[in-house]
Amino acid sequence: MVKLNKFLVKIPFKLSFVFLLLLFTAASCVQADRISIFLLEENLSLIKQEKTISLNKGINRITFSPVSEGIIIESIYPYIEGCQFLEQKFSPPSTLIWKVSSDLEGEANLELAYLTRGVDWRVNYQMLIDAEEKNLFLSSSLTVENKKGASWWDVDLNFIRSIKFEQLKERVYLEESPAETTGFGHSQIKYEFNVTVRKDKEHIIYHLNTPIDLLKTDIKTFPLFSISDIPGKKVYLFDGEKYGDEVREEISFRNPLDEASDFFFPEGNLYIYKNTPDGKRIYLGSRKLNQLPPGGKARIYLGPARGITGYRIQTFYREMELTPVEKKAYEKNMAREYGYRLIFSNMRSYPVTIKVIEHFYGLWKILESEPQNYEKTKEEIIYYLEVPANSYRVINYRAKII
Repeated sequence: MVKLNKFLVKIPFKLSFVFLLLLFTAASCVQADRISIFLLEENLSLIKQEKTISLNKGINRITFSPVSEGIIIESIYPYIEGCQFLEQKFSPPSTLIWKVSSDLEGEANLELAYLTRGVDWRVNYQMLIDAEEKNLFLSSSLTVENKKGASWWDVDLNFIRSIKFEQLKERVYLEESPAETTGFGHSQIKYEFNVTVRKDKEHIIYHLNTPIDLLKTDIKTFPLFSISDIPGKKVYLFDGEKYGDEVREEISFRNPLDEASDFFFPEGNLYIYKNTPDGKRIYLGSRKLNQLPPGGKARIYLGPARGITGYRIQTFYREMELTPVEKKAYEKNMAREYGYRLIFSNMRSYPVTIKVIEHFYGLWKILESEPQNYEKTKEEIIYYLEVPANSYRVINYRAKII
């Protein structure tokens, strides 16, 4: 394994040496003519190829073909144990030629790594919401477009994502309230996987379980996983500061995999479908699904809630000077009091519950509220307001901010 370590450290790519070492150690193999592809960014890939060659003792001329036409010449790193590479030439469109001094006579293993452009890739999802809006089917696939690469057969295909630590932070600090944990469907979740996931401290490696063929100009899609009967919940959300007077219709669900699995849902495009009560299937639109850690919660925007309206009206405002003691304690001179009225109408034939969020910053407290039941976090109050069918409800509150 020492020679692989030497082989890796000079690869000029922004990933850390520790990560590349982990990545290659996991992929190393003594078989000849093995090809591994690591999709790093949307237009950047790391190629590793191994080939058994015959050497004479002394000076040898080695021709290696094909390599990717989008190869980054400066990144090429060949290695043969007991040999010294004296000269390298790239002969377009896809041939490498080396002049090599060898202390060996006979067969040897040539290891080659390089970066290439021209292999585009993207992760996609298809989500199907059931007619009761309580359970979801989610499938994921990887699409690879080989624009400038060589033709490769029997390839070990991998793609890599950096861990989004800010989303891990959300999972820790934005825990759900009891009101949000009710209403989810209850079902026996079923899984199918065509990918294996490994994780280090900063990155996630997704490895396709089955070798693939990827010929030049190919556009291929490979299934990654599918999960059926994921519990989901419809949410009607009103957040006047973020979204104005729109009542948003969202569906929320969790990555149902255990944290010990390290199975992060990779970021990708999400195409949303829904079954209707009369058995039809409709398309709701496409959204971005952010990286979702095991146990993490996703909220998917479906559009404005039809037949449900909300309005936010300021009813009171004043500024007041703090007392000398307060000025010294808070290092401020003024405080503000203000009030808002929020009016919600439900023109549907059944009742709905609207999650209403109001934001506050600095030192604050609620002076009055109707209804009196709400949840309080560090920077928010949250109402869960049930609005009867063909009716309306009102929220009134006053707050003080220093």
